[in-house]
Amino acid sequence: VPSLLKRTEDADGGVAEASFKALGEIAGEKEIPALLDLLLSTRHVAAGEAALSAVCARQTDPAADTGLLLSALAKAQGEPKLALLRVLGTIGSPQALAAVRAAAAESDVAVQKTALQTLCDWPTADALSALAQIARTTVDPKTKILAQRGQLRMIALDAVPAELKLAHLKELLPSLERAEEK
Repeated sequence: VPSLLKRTEDADGGVAEASFKALGEIAGEKEIPALLDLLLSTRHVAAGEAALSAVCARQTDPAADTGLLLSALAKAQGEPKLALLRVLGTIGSPQALAAVRAAAAESDVAVQKTALQTLCDWPTADALSALAQIARTTVDPKTKILAQRGQLRMIALDAVPAELKLAHLKELLPSLERAEEK
């Protein structure tokens, strides 16, 4: 693992990306801080994101790593910030949800779009109310449609109680304008 961590900074992009891929398969929780540092500085953000997501997904308690990711998110700019938002979506903890929800309200359009997509792909129905709020308050038709589709996906989850499904559908149905969503 230490050798692979060094190789992620190799001048040869193929070597760096292969190192990230291998780290995604064999690195553990103790390498998460190093992977976060690399993600903030690498030119191979997609490979770093994939490795970090894989390592976080393998943890018995992925939410335990949320604090580390939130600290990195506070320092991140550009593509690494977008990558960290998506990784937070794979963790799915309440703190991760709060951070992604806050990012959806940032002024940076790329951050907003990534945060919205992350909320739409959230692994649990916990993001349902955030998507409902976005759909109600946005003036952008594309954002509204994406938020509504995310809601519809989550409403269909088995873990959502029938009463909650019905309440959200009653709220959502009148706001649907397109036949595809209805």
